[in-house]
Amino acid sequence: MRVGREFFTALALSALSGHSNPLAYRRIVKFKLQLFVPLLVLFYLLRTSLCTLLLRFSLHCSSLLLQTCESSDYTIQCDVMSDSARRGRSMGNIGVINQRYFITLVGNQQLLEVSSNHERVKESVPFKWAPRKWYTIKPRVDVTPDGSGVVKAKAWPQGESEPAEWTIEVKHKKAHKKGAPGIIGFSPQSLKAVYIDNIKTTWN
Repeated sequence: MRVGREFFTALALSALSGHSNPLAYRRIVKFKLQLFVPLLVLFYLLRTSLCTLLLRFSLHCSSLLLQTCESSDYTIQCDVMSDSARRGRSMGNIGVINQRYFITLVGNQQLLEVSSNHERVKESVPFKWAPRKWYTIKPRVDVTPDGSGVVKAKAWPQGESEPAEWTIEVKHKKAHKKGAPGIIGFSPQSLKAVYIDNIKTTWN
């Protein structure tokens, strides 16, 4: 809206005289309405974008420990699967815990990752895995007398023969000597379910 000179003149006369001026009143209402509607639309768009952004980055992560924190020198194995959205382009993360190390299949990045207190240990290797298909994960932690250790893990499609070689091996100078076995699942937006089955723990 373009506000002309007569509007301000009428508004000034109305203020000086103390009487309401119909011309000024009508133009003020029109001006406020024309300003209010775009602001209302802008607010709606910003609110919608903010809600979408918050939903897009909302996360759900759960873990479950299966034994005591004094456990050590064991191998945990289980079958895992992730659902997906948008034609398989968005998946959750799923894995196991072995002596405070997370061994995880990372869906969107297509990785097998070993991590523990991310600033200390976080290494990964490419591993292609598909949604709605079962995979087997099998890690172990070997600790030497000097305190160093190696986290070893395998991953392969369920039903196929177990590979002879480890898929990933991560050395840690000060390895965790104890820690409960467990499982972990991570689902962005809580929309892509993850599944775990056939959990078993054996002593090395």
